[in-house]
Amino acid sequence: MNAFTAGSVAFLNGEEVEVQTNSKGWVTVIKNDGSTAKVRASSLTPQATEADVAASEEAAAKLAAKQAKADEKAAKEAAKAEARAAREAEKQAKIEAKAAAKAAREEAAARRRELIQAGEDPRLVKPDLTRYTIHKEQKTASGRPAIDTDDEIARELRGLDLLETYSKAATVLGIPEEQLRAQYEHLNPGMQRMNLGNRIRGHLRGAEARKLREEAKAKREALAAEAKAKREAEQATKEAAKAAAKAEREAAKAAAKAAKEAEKQAA
Repeated sequence: MNAFTAGSVAFLNGEEVEVQTNSKGWVTVIKNDGSTAKVRASSLTPQATEADVAASEEAAAKLAAKQAKADEKAAKEAAKAEARAAREAEKQAKIEAKAAAKAAREEAAARRRELIQAGEDPRLVKPDLTRYTIHKEQKTASGRPAIDTDDEIARELRGLDLLETYSKAATVLGIPEEQLRAQYEHLNPGMQRMNLGNRIRGHLRGAEARKLREEAKAKREALAAEAKAKREAEQATKEAAKAAAKAEREAAKAAAKAAKEAEKQAA
């Protein structure tokens, strides 16, 4: 009866395996990759030779390298998939925006036709004020109640006169106040304030979009760096284990040699 019992460790062609069953000279073993094999007991060795250890380490290193390549490939595929999804989302957003713009133009055209058929001049259509809030307590320079969208920018500009509004817009946009005046001072005061407010809104939305893109880029770079660090740490661990195993073998050899020398001297 051989010495291979269930759960014990043996070596098959230099590879360390775990004995699962042993019956009538046939032994079922579990390999490092999780697969099983049924071999003759005579093909197994109970202890590792130096060649066995070296072969086992080499097999483990190859397996680790293979896994690292698989991880790297998976990371690249995930990045490609994310990029494809982003492109598709951007493409879909452009299609939807284009469709919405077309629908808005068609609706406006239909409205103009209705007004013409009704004998009204489309150029004199009253503006839609449903999106705006009237502030009776706040008066404009003409003495009329202030009207705005009541958003954060509108609330900041509401108490400012036209000169102060130009100054505020120039500061936010980072351009000379004279440049803004050259663009809008030919308009009435209300239109000037509206255009300046919209410029501020557009600038802040663009800044927020840039911030989101930068954060997404930083996240991708951090994930890539983390994956690289993980691979390097795993490689360092493998190298350290290999070096420790080698040192252990060398120490065993030295001890055996010393024992032989002592035995020789005692004789």
